[in-house]
Amino acid sequence: MRIAVCHPQAPFMAGGAEAHVRGLVAALREAGHEAETVTMPFKWYPPSELVHQMGGWRSVDLSESNGEPIDLVVALKFPAYLVRHPHKVVWLIHQHRTAYELWDNPELGDIAGYPDGAVVRSLIHSADRLALGEASRLFTNSENVRGRLDSSIGLDAEVLYHRSPLTDRLLAEDPRPLGDAIVFPSRFDRLKRQGLAIDAMRQVGTDVRLILVVREPNGMRSRNGSPKPASGSASRCVNAFPTMSSSSSTSARSPCTSVPSTRITGT
Repeated sequence: MRIAVCHPQAPFMAGGAEAHVRGLVAALREAGHEAETVTMPFKWYPPSELVHQMGGWRSVDLSESNGEPIDLVVALKFPAYLVRHPHKVVWLIHQHRTAYELWDNPELGDIAGYPDGAVVRSLIHSADRLALGEASRLFTNSENVRGRLDSSIGLDAEVLYHRSPLTDRLLAEDPRPLGDAIVFPSRFDRLKRQGLAIDAMRQVGTDVRLILVVREPNGMRSRNGSPKPASGSASRCVNAFPTMSSSSSTSARSPCTSVPSTRITGT
């Protein structure tokens, strides 16, 4: 089959969603399909720009390419799932959350602060009902996302967890006893809730450690007020993804970056 995996991409930004897309395309190719990522640049502000983004995805023709039919479209995020295709599958990572449960969040609710925010929010809700409702199959990547979808626009979906890129490596190793560390790999962002983990660790009465691992191409940054590692925290380079070099040293060409490990023990 010829399969187009549709995904919006904010230029110079990458995270778990992009890793998910790369993994999906690789798995489809390994299964013998022709698979390609189809993307458009994504910009979510001001709210009126979201309307343009929605229109772009809705108007694109993915019925064929170079005279050859595209058999299947798989979309994962807003607004890519607005694309029209007779055989569209949605594997939902998340909707545009500031139009839903984060609408009135005082720190993260960006759409609500604009004069046209309510109108754009209504358009997003209507578009989601249409685009997600017309999918031939509808999956979510977690039970939490499935619950949000059901409570927000009343659509049910099947939960389909994606395979971690570390799965094969972990399964190949011998089982080991549990250690004394909780490892939290993610970019620093309020939505990732590192602050919640840090607050919880302050109540811990044992020597368990919290290790925050972040890969930042331009050095450590704290976006949206996320907590920075405490002063004096250790810095080391880890092999975070299978495609990375196994070397523990950094170099100009190494995809590894400085990884601050914030150790917080109970009081």
